[in-house]
Amino acid sequence: MNTWLKLIYLAAAVAIVLSSCKKDEEPDTFGCLDVNAANYDGSVDWQDNSCKFLYVTEFEITYHEDKSWDDLNPLFSEADLVVRVGLDNLNTVKYASNTQLDADPDSAYGFTATEQFQLTNETWYWDLSNDDMVPLLETYDFMAGGSFNPVFSNNGSYVTSMSSDGTTQFKIYYDIR
Repeated sequence: MNTWLKLIYLAAAVAIVLSSCKKDEEPDTFGCLDVNAANYDGSVDWQDNSCKFLYVTEFEITYHEDKSWDDLNPLFSEADLVVRVGLDNLNTVKYASNTQLDADPDSAYGFTATEQFQLTNETWYWDLSNDDMVPLLETYDFMAGGSFNPVFSNNGSYVTSMSSDGTTQFKIYYDIR
């Protein structure tokens, strides 16, 4: 057999062998690429409009510190609760509650979100205060505060945040849509 013909057959055989060893390509994956979504998945290749977001429906103070909030006047010894929630160390307040008068420290108090807003993937802050209902007789007291990231700490229907001093539990209820 001709040497040139042998080389052509050999080259064809090598080409066939090499082309048959191609790796299978992984199929593209689809999912949610929005970092503010509860179902964010950074490992997917393409956004598929499946993102689900958290929208606040209600807040709850489960318990707060049991102390007299006005030692000089026993009429004002129970706290009058006000809750604020926002961003940037509360420089941007997204929610401020009405006052819950004479709150028992062992009872839970709910506050409805009058405007439902989206909880984004960033640090949110909250604080609880005793409202100044009677100027000059009662003072406005900071009671507790804390922070949370709702996307990382949600459990499917609410986020729980403890105050930095451990005296108060705060829950944020939400809808996923």
